[in-house]
Amino acid sequence: MQKITLGYIGESMAENWLRAKGFQVLAHNYRCKHGEIDLIVIDADMLIFIEVKTRTTSTFGSPQASITHTKRSHLIKTALHFLNTSTRKHYKTWRHDLIAIRLNRNHKLQSLDHIKNIFDGY
Repeated sequence: MQKITLGYIGESMAENWLRAKGFQVLAHNYRCKHGEIDLIVIDADMLIFIEVKTRTTSTFGSPQASITHTKRSHLIKTALHFLNTSTRKHYKTWRHDLIAIRLNRNHKLQSLDHIKNIFDGY
């Protein structure tokens, strides 16, 4: 399966899971000159920028390992762009989360892990 298709499957699963948990989805695949954010959601008064990583094997390492210093920089700059240009409401609190999805070889969900505040401690 192509990488784009696998990513789309994972992002769709993540979005459905978030909606079922009561999150309000503001945007998906938000793009600007700095990069892309897979999902932007609201939970209560918290604005959350979510990176979705989908894996069928561990060949390329854990989803968390894919968040390099460069990727982190792009995600933060993209979030700031969104905050400065796309929102009418001022959000005092926001964070970056990671949703790690593991699919089996038939592309059925094996696990979904929601890792909150992935840049905490940086």
